[in-house]
Amino acid sequence: ANAGARSLLGLRLTGQDAPSLMEQVDWPQLEAALFEARRSRVAQVFEAARSAGDQGQLVAVAVSVPGKDGGVVIVLRDQSRLRQLESLRRDFVANVSHELKTPLAAIQGFVETMIDDPDMPDGTRARFLERMHRQVQRLATLVTDLLTLSRLDEGAAEHGEPCDVTSVAREVVRDLMSFAEQ
Repeated sequence: ANAGARSLLGLRLTGQDAPSLMEQVDWPQLEAALFEARRSRVAQVFEAARSAGDQGQLVAVAVSVPGKDGGVVIVLRDQSRLRQLESLRRDFVANVSHELKTPLAAIQGFVETMIDDPDMPDGTRARFLERMHRQVQRLATLVTDLLTLSRLDEGAAEHGEPCDVTSVAREVVRDLMSFAEQ
C-alpha cells in the first residue's frame, strides 16, 4: 500500500509481519469484491464507510485484476469532501428556493387582492404597491447574490463593499413586522 492508501485506511503496520489488509480494514464487501474480481476478472466497485477520529469517511473502492498472474489492484478515493459538498449544495438550493418563494408569495397575495378589489381605496392600493416594490427589490437582491455566488464558485474574485448593518436590520424588521404582528 502506498502512503496515501495507508493514511486513508489508517493502516498501522506494513511489511511482512503486519496483519493482513482484511484484518486491519473492517469491510466485508472488500473480501467479496476481491473474490469476485479474481473469479470473473471484472472490476468490482463499491463504497465503504470508515471511522476517522470524530468524523466518518466515505471511500470509493475499485478492485481490478490487471494481469494474468491473478494479482489485484485496489484503488481508493476519499469521497467524504465530495459528499459533504453535495449535501451543502442540496441545502443551499432548498434555502434559496424558500427565500425566493417568500417574496413571490407576498407579491402574488397583493396582486390577487388588488385584482379582486378593483374599488380598493387609493391609500390601501399605494401601501400594497409599496410592499410589492420592496418584495421585488428583495427578489432582485437575491438574484444578484446568486449570480455573485456563481461567479465566486467559478473563481472570479469579488471585492466587498462597506455595509450598514443597522439599515439592513431595520429593513428586515420592517419587512417582517406584519408577520410578527400576526
